[in-house]
Amino acid sequence: MKKGWRTRRLGDVAQVSAGNSAPQDESLFKDGTYPFFRTADAGRVRFGDVYESADYLNKKGIEGLRRYPKGTILFPKSGASTFLNHRVMLGVEGCVASHLATIVADETQIEPRFLLYFLSTISAQDLVQDHAYPSLNLPTISGISIHAPPSPNSGGSSVSLTKCACPFRKSPEIRLHPARCRMGRETVRRCLRLA
Repeated sequence: MKKGWRTRRLGDVAQVSAGNSAPQDESLFKDGTYPFFRTADAGRVRFGDVYESADYLNKKGIEGLRRYPKGTILFPKSGASTFLNHRVMLGVEGCVASHLATIVADETQIEPRFLLYFLSTISAQDLVQDHAYPSLNLPTISGISIHAPPSPNSGGSSVSLTKCACPFRKSPEIRLHPARCRMGRETVRRCLRLA
C-alpha cells in the first residue's frame, strides 16, 4: 500500500444504508418528477454516473421515502444483480429501491469519486457465503476494507481521481464497468495504487 494510506472499514468513511421499499400503488408514479432508482437503472449504466431512472414518483409518492443526495453510490445487494458488480453514483438527488445499498461518503474522510472507483474493484462473489442465494447484508458491506489515501482535510497530499494521470482519465472505456472493459479490474487496482 502507498505510504500515508490507511486501511479503514467502509462504514468508518461512509454512511451505508438500504434504499426504500418500492411503492406498489401505480397512482404514486403518475406524472412523477422525482426519480426512483432501481437495480435496472444501475444495470443500464453499469459503472459511472446515473442521471435518469425508468420510474418517477409524484409528490404523494415520495411522502415518507428517504431521498439520497447527488454523489450517493449505489451497490446492488440482493438478487441476481448482486453478482454483476455494477457500481454507479447518483448524478441527481433521488429515491432508491431497497435492493440497492446506498453509500454516502464522509467527504472529510474520503473523496466520493475515489470511493466509487475503489468499490468497483470489490467483487460481490467474494463477500457472499451462499452463492445459490446472492444477497449481501449491510454489516457485510459496511465491513469492506478500504485502502484510502490521506483524507482531503488532513493536510497531507490527498488523491483526486479527477487529477490522476492514469488510463481512466484518457480512456472512453471509463463509462464501462472495469471488470468488463479491456483494461480490466487489475488496471483499476494499479491506478488506485499509483494515484
